[in-house]
Amino acid sequence: MNNAVKQRLKFIELMLLDFGSVKRETISKYFGVSAAQATRDLKLYSDMCGVIGYNISTKRYELTGKLKPRYQW
Repeated sequence: MNNAVKQRLKFIELMLLDFGSVKRETISKYFGVSAAQATRDLKLYSDMCGVIGYNISTKRYELTGKLKPRYQW
């Protein structure tokens, strides 16, 4: 995994820890990546932690359980 991906995954984790959710558009704008890349990053993080899911009504990825941080803060 390259450094750019790690930075995006850390950002996803930080958003989840602070706000309990993250939007694909937030990742795209902050890092200047495509929506498809942001979706892949969210999927990767979801596979790593297993406690986030997409909420259709709010159009964001939200915690579905207790998040165990993967990165040092």
